[in-house]
Amino acid sequence: MNRKSRRRAAARKGTATKPKNYTVHLVESPAGQAQLAKRGLTTRDLGKAIAEFQKAEKVRVGTLIGVNEDGFFGSTDEGWTPDKPGAFDEPLLGIPWVQIFELLGRVPENTTGEFLKSGGNLQ
Repeated sequence: MNRKSRRRAAARKGTATKPKNYTVHLVESPAGQAQLAKRGLTTRDLGKAIAEFQKAEKVRVGTLIGVNEDGFFGSTDEGWTPDKPGAFDEPLLGIPWVQIFELLGRVPENTTGEFLKSGGNLQ
């Protein structure tokens, strides 16, 4: 069972916990902007990728949580905060950088699938 399925199983049982030692930076923070710049992206690029993700996955991102070395994180809950009761009962949305580039058309289609097939991890 991988980490994602364990978190989903824990969420169903109501025993999900906040991940430890995992930092996500607000998009507009200096650290968040550095993560984008490191990949040649802007806040606008990220917004476009999130909009494409919502269309493709038929899901609404209610709260933009932030970015880190793995990609973008958000929640389907509007007004999500980590200290809100039950904040980690449902899995957060994660979009790895490779998928962001694919959504923006900067890498060939199905690059994300190939990434995962070769052992890549979405967390």
